[in-house]
Amino acid sequence: MSKVFEALKKAEKDQGLLEPVRLVSGQEAREDGGDVPSEVAGLGSVLAKGREEPPARVSPWLLVCSQAHGHVVEQIKRLRTHILHSAPGSDVPRVIVVTSASAGEGKSLVSANLAASIAQGLRESAMLVDADLRHGKLHRFFHVRPSPGLSDYLAGDSDLGEVVRETPIRKLSLVTCGSSRPNPIELISSERMRSMIEQVPSQKDKTFLVLDTTPALLTSEPSILARMADGVVFVVRHDLTPRNCIKEALEYFPKEKLLALVFNDVPPQSLKLYGHAYGSYYYWGTYREEA
Repeated sequence: MSKVFEALKKAEKDQGLLEPVRLVSGQEAREDGGDVPSEVAGLGSVLAKGREEPPARVSPWLLVCSQAHGHVVEQIKRLRTHILHSAPGSDVPRVIVVTSASAGEGKSLVSANLAASIAQGLRESAMLVDADLRHGKLHRFFHVRPSPGLSDYLAGDSDLGEVVRETPIRKLSLVTCGSSRPNPIELISSERMRSMIEQVPSQKDKTFLVLDTTPALLTSEPSILARMADGVVFVVRHDLTPRNCIKEALEYFPKEKLLALVFNDVPPQSLKLYGHAYGSYYYWGTYREEA
């Protein structure tokens, strides 16, 4: 039995410590204070070891956990269905990298919702990993501290069981980005990273690994992780990235590994031109702002 599977089982046993999932408004998030942006509420979680964390809450940006934005949720589920049925039997992509050409295109939003949607399946479970060791944001979706996380595990400072956290979403586990480190490329390209990916449970367990990583035109990590993964989901934000930049970024990945392109933040009036009646969703923050 793999270490990843053991960590998942241990976290699942501790799930009883979590409070029921509930929606949190932006006002409540502001009242909570802390370093969570006002646009983002969070989810409570516990470490796999059972340490207490804040009460369980669901961020409004985890759209698949809400009854609102049904048109957007349906598109996320279409993406999940496409991935789960993109190949027969054991060839289904189990390790999925989510990236974009530049910053601020919505890859973290897509990663979190894709992983949560997979976990909502009847038999599937998912582990969501924040592989953006530079500006990781997934801990904000779940209202937990960023460390211990992936960087701490890759540096050998934490065990796998210490960084795999159960979330209030049933069958969804989380690995945050971890402590800030000066060598993110070396950590991501390490044998320890490859070993973690290879330890995804067998096809019988139907566990999927969703890796939220850095922008492809700005960093080397996406192309490194793509070689270890089964497939790549590429996020493009409407009216942000020039076509030539998208084309250049896509050339970093083998064509056979490109699972899907997600067209994000599309205005409703633009979609009507294509005969669709779907809305849009928005994502906050860029690398440039944080810098």
